[in-house]
Amino acid sequence: SIRESNIIHNTKNLAHLKALGADSINAKNMISSMIHDDPEQRPKAAELTNDPYFWDWSTRLQFLQDVSNRLEKQTRHPPSQHLSDLERCGDWVKGWDKIVGPLFMDSLKGPRGRGYKPNNLQDLIRAIRNKHNHFDELDDQVKKHVGDHPDAYAKFFFSRFPEMLPYLYRYAQRFNDEWAFAKYYPQ
Repeated sequence: SIRESNIIHNTKNLAHLKALGADSINAKNMISSMIHDDPEQRPKAAELTNDPYFWDWSTRLQFLQDVSNRLEKQTRHPPSQHLSDLERCGDWVKGWDKIVGPLFMDSLKGPRGRGYKPNNLQDLIRAIRNKHNHFDELDDQVKKHVGDHPDAYAKFFFSRFPEMLPYLYRYAQRFNDEWAFAKYYPQ
């Protein structure tokens, strides 16, 4: 069939998945893995059932927090190999401060702390994690901006950074033998 030929010759067209909006990148990653031209590289059914595409918003947010917590153990100056690898994410993270908006950015300013770099993925996920952990302390305007806690809050960020979840999922596979990540990467 044409479909099989497209898979074998790696000429698949997944453009129609854009209709899924923010989840299109998650769907494209999952389907691409399912139709990999090398059958040995295709995921098992058990792996697919735990694909991030199927996660609810709270699971996505918890995963992001687990990644951020794990990265806090890394040396920042000079950056550890894990942090250097993380920051090879591409241009989609650059200028994240403008994407989240001034209300959210103003909420990050405080008398202490190390600040947040707007071209740094670790700082973006750290900001999301920290404000989630201190959501009740946010100004009402900021809460209205980022949405109710937690599903709308998660959707606010994952819809603005659709590449973030699939990128972090691939990145964090290196930690799949650690207890905090075992639930995301069933063996």
